[in-house]
Amino acid sequence: MAEGHARVKMDEVRRHIERTGFAWIGGCDSNSAPYHRMHSPVIEFDHQRPANLRKPSENPALPARRHIHTAVRTPNGNEYGNDLPRQHSLAHPHA
Repeated sequence: MAEGHARVKMDEVRRHIERTGFAWIGGCDSNSAPYHRMHSPVIEFDHQRPANLRKPSENPALPARRHIHTAVRTPNGNEYGNDLPRQHSLAHPHA
């Protein structure tokens, strides 16, 4: 993210810091592959354990730690189930 955009986003995050939550599931030792999440009205960070990335020789019962899947979203960003192309067409008719 460009410096200016990052500054705007961080200002927005700071304004909602009192409504920001953090959750952690899993261990804290070097063999753990925990899950953590941060959520507020303006940011959602969801760190997930990887799937289907094991070598055949690895124990499938143990979590892998070498690859991270991350989803970062803006909960109030008008993206949850909205038909954005339709909204655009209604607001800005095209010939």
